[in-house]
Amino acid sequence: TGKESFMWLKTLGLILVIASCSGIGAEAVHRLRERLRLLETLRRMASHMKGEILYANVPLAEALYRTGKRNKGAAGELFIAIATELEQETGESFEAVWRAKAGKFAAGSVLNKKEQEQLLRFGESLGYLDRDMQEKAILFYLEDLEHSIETLRKEEPEKSRLFFGMGILSGLFLAVVLI
Repeated sequence: TGKESFMWLKTLGLILVIASCSGIGAEAVHRLRERLRLLETLRRMASHMKGEILYANVPLAEALYRTGKRNKGAAGELFIAIATELEQETGESFEAVWRAKAGKFAAGSVLNKKEQEQLLRFGESLGYLDRDMQEKAILFYLEDLEHSIETLRKEEPEKSRLFFGMGILSGLFLAVVLI
């Protein structure tokens, strides 16, 4: 019975190792899909902001606030937080406010380094420009987002299979090593 319970514990341990490695692979797939969703949200928000600035003719802070209100989640909260700080007129430039808030948001998000830099660059070029230049900055950011989304959509099925498969295979490898 002592030997049977040891074998039972060993088998349970092996199953847990395989399951946890598979879970790590599944989490990588989830993060990839979450990144795609966030990029699509940012694209929708930038497009909405363009409409607010160009067609509704509202100031930048109000455009950020309205856009943030229309979009739930962390990205919407980011825009609302930036708009709120701008309306408080603390004396900080738009660029400084954007860099602080968006930098914190980007660092805690699923965006990769390139996408984080694009987000920061977008805000830096947006704040001190006239409407024409703001439109060009938004269009440039939308173009960057479109490229990132298109690339990620092409890569996503293959990467998802790879991540999940590597999770399972690494679990099996560890189980073999532990036996």
